[in-house]
Amino acid sequence: MSDLIKLLKHFFTRDIIYILGGSSIIISSLYVFKRLPYDKVNSYYALAAIGFAYIIGYAVQDGLSLVGVITTIPVTNPKSKCLLSLYKRFTNVTFPKKIELNTDIAIDRIIINEVEQEIGEYQRIITLKTLGTSAGPCIFISGIIIMLGVMFKKGGWSDDFDLLLSIFSILIGFTLFILGWIKGMQQAEYLNRRNTAPLSRENKAQYR
Repeated sequence: MSDLIKLLKHFFTRDIIYILGGSSIIISSLYVFKRLPYDKVNSYYALAAIGFAYIIGYAVQDGLSLVGVITTIPVTNPKSKCLLSLYKRFTNVTFPKKIELNTDIAIDRIIINEVEQEIGEYQRIITLKTLGTSAGPCIFISGIIIMLGVMFKKGGWSDDFDLLLSIFSILIGFTLFILGWIKGMQQAEYLNRRNTAPLSRENKAQYR
């Protein structure tokens, strides 16, 4: 029962990331068109907004993954030298030149060995990758929305706060976007190490 609760907690955390990402797009759009509700919001509208935000966050992530801008799978063969350099700086580990990864076997070994620290570490990598692949692009889009909205609706940068908010959102979104790729590489490298890790002696028979 405790394992089920932990699993649900990780899934719930990722769902929250989708909601936060989608909410940033909704809020930035309402801000540009001066539609932000400053009074008490009806609970039905709030629930609908949360559901819509989840859909936006999920759609942005998977839509961008379809065209190759981001990836939701382990990054086993990064082409960019910049990413490889950033990965080494971020993790202090050189990314392997060749990874032949069997994801199912690697995850099975993590679960069957029942090392709680390893399971938690892997789930944390996945959660942070989701932050980069969903919230990152959403925040970036929010910054673009504010920038375009201010330029075309107000006829220029009439408010320094709008300029700061748009630039800050774009920079944060882009940073999370890059971190999403790095976490995808870290996921692949982590699974690659577990792919060849020995099973616990008492669990070998169960795995076979």
